[in-house]
Amino acid sequence: SSGINAEYGDCIQVCDMGLKGFSQTRGLRVVNLGDCIRLSDQGVRNIVDGPSGPQIRELNLTNCLRVGDTTLFRIAQRCHNLAYARFCYSEFVTDAGVELLANM
Repeated sequence: SSGINAEYGDCIQVCDMGLKGFSQTRGLRVVNLGDCIRLSDQGVRNIVDGPSGPQIRELNLTNCLRVGDTTLFRIAQRCHNLAYARFCYSEFVTDAGVELLANM
């Protein structure tokens, strides 16, 4: 199977609890949460820690203002097939967090 794409970009209503319900979905390959400004580290971790975490190949968290290095650390631990990640305008993402992903 080619996997599932989760496209929630530009949906300002998506929140951490909404992703918790989606966290047990299997087969996610592309996750677009860009501009989901209500998301925090916990919401993204719900997806990353789920059964699809190791299968995610693309992850867009652009403008997810409340996401930070703790999420990048968990992504580096779980998302071994990640080929593309975007974290622009996430003020809690530092160079150190980005380096974690670069060294995967």
